[in-house]
Amino acid sequence: MKIALDAMGGDFGPLNLVGGAVMALRDYAHIKKLFLVGDTKQIES
Repeated sequence: MKIALDAMGGDFGPLNLVGGAVMALRDYAHIKKLFLVGDTKQIES
């Protein structure tokens, strides 16, 4: 399964969403790719 996530969609920017994405990848082995969409600099910081 491939999923795209709007990483800029939360009230606190990508902070909580990126953490949730990491948890999802750990917990659900059927997710093969997860794409974070948004401002690259903010997502990587």
